[in-house]
Parts: sequence; C-alpha cells; structure tokens
Amino acid sequence: MLAARPPNWGPHRAPAPRGRASPDPGLSGGGSRGAGCEKAPPSRAPAPGLAPLRPSEPTMAVPPGHGPFSGFPGPQEHTQVLPEVRLLPRRLPLAFRDATSAPLRKLSVDLIKTYKHINEVYYAKKKRRAQQAPPQDSSTKKEKKVLNHGYDDDNHDYIVRSGERWLERYEIDSLIGKGSFGQVVKAYDHQTQELVAIKIIKNKKAFLNQAQIELRLLELMNQHDTEMKYYIVHLKRHFMFRNHLCLVFELLSYNLYDLLRNTHFRGVSLNLTRKLAQQLCTALLFLATPELSIIHCDLKPENILLCNPKRSAIKIVDFGSSCQLGQRIYQYIQSRFYRSPEVLLGTPYDLAIDMWSLGCILVEMHTGEPLFSGSNEVDQMNRIVEVLGIPPAPMLDQAPKARKYFERLPGGGWTLRRTKELRKDLVLRMLEYEPAARISPLGALQHGFFRRTADEATNTGPAGSSASTSPAPLDTCPSSSTASSISSSGGSSGSSSDNRTYRYSNRYCGGPGPPITDCEMNSPQCPTAFPSHHKFPRQKLD
Repeated sequence: MLAARPPNWGPHRAPAPRGRASPDPGLSGGGSRGAGCEKAPPSRAPAPGLAPLRPSEPTMAVPPGHGPFSGFPGPQEHTQVLPEVRLLPRRLPLAFRDATSAPLRKLSVDLIKTYKHINEVYYAKKKRRAQQAPPQDSSTKKEKKVLNHGYDDDNHDYIVRSGERWLERYEIDSLIGKGSFGQVVKAYDHQTQELVAIKIIKNKKAFLNQAQIELRLLELMNQHDTEMKYYIVHLKRHFMFRNHLCLVFELLSYNLYDLLRNTHFRGVSLNLTRKLAQQLCTALLFLATPELSIIHCDLKPENILLCNPKRSAIKIVDFGSSCQLGQRIYQYIQSRFYRSPEVLLGTPYDLAIDMWSLGCILVEMHTGEPLFSGSNEVDQMNRIVEVLGIPPAPMLDQAPKARKYFERLPGGGWTLRRTKELRKDLVLRMLEYEPAARISPLGALQHGFFRRTADEATNTGPAGSSASTSPAPLDTCPSSSTASSISSSGGSSGSSSDNRTYRYSNRYCGGPGPPITDCEMNSPQCPTAFPSHHKFPRQKLD
C-alpha cells in the first residue's frame, strides 16, 4: 500500500547560494530538459525583462517545495550553468587607489612636487640623449678666425704662454694684469738677471697710437728723472714683438687699494698718510715743472704702487690717459670718485685736477672709505655739494654742463637740480583735470626729467659693471705697468674705472702679503693675505 505523499511533493530544491543569481534553465529556451541538454554559451544574455542581481544584493532563500518553479528539477542536474555565473563582470574594484596618487591631489596640494618630478624626468632624458648623440663633426663647427698668424686671440690680445722666451732675452713667467689696452706679464730678463713687468699693447692701430703717446711721456719723464727720485715709474725699454708694442717696466709691489683692503677698509694711520702725501705732492711738483707740464688724468689708489711691501715708498704708474698742458686730447677723464668739478662741468682743466684727486685719495687712505662715492656723474656732483656747497656762480655761468646738475634761480643764483621734483612736476602735468591743459607726449619727452646724459643712463647702479679680472699667482707682486692695465680704450682710463666693479676686479697681486713694517695701520689685526681679486663694490668690513 502506497504511503500518502505530502502536498506539493517534488524534488528537493536547495536555496540559491547567497549573492548569486539562480536562473532556471527552463526559462531560457524551448525544448525538453534532461540530462542530455547542451550547455548554454558563456555569452548568453539574461532573459528579457530580468536584470541580473548585483553581487552585493542578498537573495531570499526559498523553502523546499515552494516557489513558482517548484516542479522543475533541482540544481544538482544543472551544475553546468554555475561557471557562467562566475563570468559576470565585477562592479567594484578589488583594491582602492592610494589617496596620495589621486590626480586631483597631484594637481592641487602636490602641484610643485608634480612639476618637479616632470622636470627631473625631462632633464634626465635630455641628458641621456646628449650622451647618446654622436660627436659633432669638426667640419661642421664654426671656424675661428685666425689673427696675427695664430699669435692673437679674438680680442687682438697676444696669447700668453708661460715659459716662452722673447728675443732670446725675456722668459715669460705669468699673466698678472689685463685691461682694455692689452695685458701685463711678469717676465725674467736673462740679460740683466732681474724680474720685470712687460705691458703688451693690443694689436690694433687705435691702441698702438694711444700707447705711443704714453711711451713718449714716459721717456720724457725718465730723461728728467735720471736718479729716479720723483716717485714716477721707470720705463726700462720698449720693443715690437709679433706686431705688439711691448713696454718693459720695473716690477713693483701692491697698490694702495690693496693696502686699504689689508686693513679691512679701516684706513691707515695719520703718520703713514702723511708719508704718502709727501711723496705724492713731490711727484705732482715734478710733473708740473715747465719742461714737463704733464697731467696724469687718472690719479687713484690703484695707480699708486708700493716699491716694497715692507716700506712706505711709492711710485705713480699708468700714464695711458695722460697729456701735456695745452695738448688736452680727452674730455672724459679721471675715475668718477676722484673726478674734479671742472671735468664734471665741462670747463677747461689743467694740472689742478690731479691735486683734486690727491685730496680725495688722502681722505680715503685715512678713513678707508671714498670721500665722494657717486653712482653716476649727477650723484657725484650732489655728494660734492653736500660737503662743499654750491660751486661759485661765475664758474657755473661758464660751465657747458652746469644745467645737467644745477638750475638757475630767478635771482641769478644756482641750486641743485632735484630729480624727485622734476618727476613730481611731470606726473602732475600728466594728471591735469582739463584735457587741454594736460601735457602732450612731445611735451613730456622734452621735460627736464628725461634730460640725462649717457653717463647717467649707463651708470645708474651702485658702482658699475663687471670687467675682466686679472689672475695673479700667489708669489707675484704687481708691476708698475700692472696698474696701467685698467686704462680704457682711447686713453680715457676714467671711463673704465667709472664702473666701480672694474676697479675692484683688477687686482694684480694675490696671495700672502708680507707685513708692512714701515706702514702703520689703524687696525692692529691685519690679515696676512690678499684675495686674488675683488668682484664686488667696495664696502667697509667689520
């Protein structure tokens, strides 16, 4: 007797696994179902109107024997469908991105770091490409111009070679100075068995003509100072070598600027200043003799050299811009700090301009600072007026450049031209309420605010521009013509040394300097070494 079967009896249906869809094979297509039915293709789309369940959506368990499809066979007969379920695309990533690598952070908080990394990568690739690039063919390189059969460089300077012997007499030791005129080398004279300084002039006609004037004045002074007691540098001889005029001088020691630097710009004692003043006045007296009447035109500490680093004896050098009275050649002369008022004003000058320079030098030697350190000619005149007052009215009445620095008062006197007042006046005229009264562009260009010379326009900075430095060996003392190496082209040494950095960059003696026993310093602790060169504008050091 058969047992009574329970209601809704059918094969056991296990609940679908949680998180997986359990589509019934019978919904996907017609035909009989059984053990021999084929496996559905992996890319089968879900039935129309049914959306696949998300992996995170829970599925409700169906009790055995219940559900709309309880009469269909159980899942044990259709395990071949399960691999298809595993192929469903994942909607969430397995691992989240690090917050520090997010694009938003890289372009906001870490923007500098991002671009720094970009630059590093760029230059690393550029360096690798440069290393991997084939060497440039010499035929493609720009051919250098050969000057003077290969003896000169592009600046018409002689290419100095240590150990070279000239005229079977002078053995070149080293380069100790360089300027716009040419170079100065230290050499050994095998004939006289002494060290000398040779000034080599550029191989250009203009520089040769200037050097010939200097040569004539030096020979004239040597003829009147056979005993060499007037503190003027001694010219031994001269010669032409490979199209270069060469002047042979005695080899001297440090210049007075090096001496000031040795005191950390605290100045020297009054006793030493007195000794220097006596010698310099004697030299100017010698130059003022009727037979000579020579104006140095560039007297400054760099052009006054010690004969011996342990003594206070000095000599004046660099007559490259000098002239005789009545034969004035140049208008732009003297270094700016030591430029006399008559040169600034454009009036005729004479031997007295050297005395003005000497007064400035003596104050500077004792105090350690320039007396009038203007940044341009207008500032130079302003500094002079601050100390000495307005120049005499008759002098200004005859000065061609008086209105460059001064303006005439209604009563006939003169007062300093104030750049700030001119600037204020120009701006006020630009800001007139009435358009018709407002200044025109042409009127603005003709305003006094724009009336500046080339010197003001090119020397507005604090003490000038750079120039060539002069390498000096540690055991080399500057020659007499070494200081001449700062003469400028055309004989105007003042034009070159207007640029204050030029003055400080040309140091002709580096290395340890022996103590100056006869030169009394204000500073009890003086350094025993001079820097090889000084590239920055001078300042007082503590």
